[in-house]
Amino acid sequence: MKFLKRFNTVYNGFWFFGESGFTGGSFFGNTKYTLAQSITIFQVPGWFPFWKYREFGFTRWAPRKDSYKEEIIESLSEHFDVFLDVYDDCGELKEHIPWSSHLDQNNGLVSLFSRLDGSYAGCPRNGQFYLDKGLTQLQASHPFDKDKETISTSLGFNEEDQKWYGWSHRAFYGFTIGSSCKKGDCAYIPDSADELYNDLVDEENVKPEDVIKNDTSISIKHYYYNTSPSNDPEVYNSEKEIPGGSIEVSDEAIEYPEEPDGFELQEIKIGRGAWTALTLDDAKQMAMDYASGVS
Repeated sequence: MKFLKRFNTVYNGFWFFGESGFTGGSFFGNTKYTLAQSITIFQVPGWFPFWKYREFGFTRWAPRKDSYKEEIIESLSEHFDVFLDVYDDCGELKEHIPWSSHLDQNNGLVSLFSRLDGSYAGCPRNGQFYLDKGLTQLQASHPFDKDKETISTSLGFNEEDQKWYGWSHRAFYGFTIGSSCKKGDCAYIPDSADELYNDLVDEENVKPEDVIKNDTSISIKHYYYNTSPSNDPEVYNSEKEIPGGSIEVSDEAIEYPEEPDGFELQEIKIGRGAWTALTLDDAKQMAMDYASGVS
């Protein structure tokens, strides 16, 4: 049943049987179609050392301009706030229009937002993935002001499994009562400022002088530079206009000062170290830590 459910694609397009892995995904690579969904049925040994397996199954190909099924969008609108985001030629957001069936998808991108906190839930394909996973209470992994910034959805609850899930573009994992984390896990956050400091300096190559250590947190200095255009006229001879009236400027066209103009502080609070979730609230916190760790 779960296998058949995966065929409920959010795209218009057509199914094709063949390679469903990397090589299959490049079959129509230079045509007007793009790979929208793949489902692997079986694997066979690869024919070259760098292909451990070759995968075969079904792939769905959609037009280059993604065209979502209207009924899918209507279904998703019962769970998300749906908008059509219209951009100008320079890629700047021009209009943020609440979705209605009379809108033309080719005029923008269909975007979903959590009704709980307004976090960005992605495109209809992402929304269908969350629903297929049985996720509710979709939200960002930390508080934010939706009027000032856009944060992606990275936390959700599955009622049937009694699990809180955390994710980013890199990974997806669920936590429940009894879940635990230890040093080295993605959800692990040191329970002392000294350990946080040592991890950053030893593993992340942060300079000791750029770290401010407190009892319950550390702060990292992120430097910024106020750049200015080069005075050399020959630099600009290599510029070229791109659609929308923008100018593509080479890196040499920007002069960077020798010293930074200032810095901003990023605070990282200590966590619980190695611990075990005893309640669902604990599981939620572990999922939040995990989402932060893989972001």
